[in-house]
Amino acid sequence: MIFSTADYVGFLLIVLMGYVPLNAASASPTVRLVRNAWLLAASYLFYASWSVNLLWLIVGSTALNYLVGRAVAHRRSRALVAACVTVNLGALAYFKYAGFFVEMASALVPISSATHDFVATIVLPVGISFYTFQALAYVIDVSRGEVAAERNPIDFALYIAFFPQLVAGPIERAQTLMPQIRSRRPITLEHVTSGLWLFYFGLFKKRVVADNMQNVVNTVFAANSAPSGAEIVLGTLAFSIQVYADFSGYTDMARGSARLLGFELRLNFRAPYFAINPSDLWRRWHISLYTWLRDYLYIPLGGRNKGGRNMMITMTLGGLWHGAGWNFIGWGAFHGLMLAAHAWLRSRVRLGPRAAMWIGIPTTFAIFNIGLFIFRTQADGQFVDYCTRLVTVPLHGNERWTAWAIDFVLFGIPILIFQYAAFRTDREIPIFGWPWPIRALVYFVMALMLCQFVPEELRAFFYFQF
Repeated sequence: MIFSTADYVGFLLIVLMGYVPLNAASASPTVRLVRNAWLLAASYLFYASWSVNLLWLIVGSTALNYLVGRAVAHRRSRALVAACVTVNLGALAYFKYAGFFVEMASALVPISSATHDFVATIVLPVGISFYTFQALAYVIDVSRGEVAAERNPIDFALYIAFFPQLVAGPIERAQTLMPQIRSRRPITLEHVTSGLWLFYFGLFKKRVVADNMQNVVNTVFAANSAPSGAEIVLGTLAFSIQVYADFSGYTDMARGSARLLGFELRLNFRAPYFAINPSDLWRRWHISLYTWLRDYLYIPLGGRNKGGRNMMITMTLGGLWHGAGWNFIGWGAFHGLMLAAHAWLRSRVRLGPRAAMWIGIPTTFAIFNIGLFIFRTQADGQFVDYCTRLVTVPLHGNERWTAWAIDFVLFGIPILIFQYAAFRTDREIPIFGWPWPIRALVYFVMALMLCQFVPEELRAFFYFQF
């Protein structure tokens, strides 16, 4: 059940019809229990629409982390926490990395064909990377005494499985989401208007921008493609627009859905393409993952005490989190190197605010696109081949390049304009500060583009594969 379909809209309306009367009723414990049980049932139904056969996995993960949280709250036990972390990461490794590990092992020792056939049948459970990290954060925070262990199993299950952010985040913390689950959640006019806008804007980003940019990206980075250098550059820029519009579009629709229910999910993107340095970029891009890696990996490793080593380890593992592939590992290591280099330069080079913007924004955007180029070159030998083509085949195929450039302007520029408005105003929804005639025109143009430019093929969100 994908957010950008009529099925999901119908599902959300049914959830709201059952939820709103319960939410408007008394704040008694019984009503609260029924209200959260309704949302939990809806969340499990949402998950089952993807894979009913793997519903047991999220239920099992919930039971494990709930029981460990209760046990650790009564008696601090590092061994119990370590065992819980091992089981959680072990399940993640089995479903997500078994094939990758077997492939690496086969380069060293003979691996039977039966083993290869078996790992080929393993299905990646949707959302496992996100809800596993969310569960781990809870157990670790309980062990640190930073959050109280949840007594109510329904409330905790809803924390793990809350359907708007179940599949691709944002990765929530118990400190912010659990109090909302426990309390009565008033739904105001502001919740409704901003929630509808977020959902509408996310739908536009996904179906108009990301899905059209995907056509360009898939052509350039196809396994048998032979693009020119100019086409590779444009394909990489198109990928930067696609991945932002797709992932932030999902997040907008998730946050909009949650806001209609009275919940506030954390901001996951904050005008990332106007970051002034690599550190600023990661305070703006996939914020929930970066802060998770910082709080539960980078700082426990010792933070800055080991120079850039801990940053390299953290970001390389962050790349591996995205998927079992050397391109993901290389992408993470590259960003770790850029963050370490920035930390080294920051203590030696001082720029004024204006120079930092004029130099830093295009430089950081270029760094980010180099990382995306590493991330997207998945076919065997494609990275080396494309690096060679950037130098040796710079201008072949101008007609195709021109058509793609028009698509980039048509679909990419609106996203950059919205990002710039958010950057300049530092507001989550800058359009709400615009005059009504301009807002009405924007709504109308977006509606026209949704009617005219949506591809016929329905495509899943990009981050569902992670």
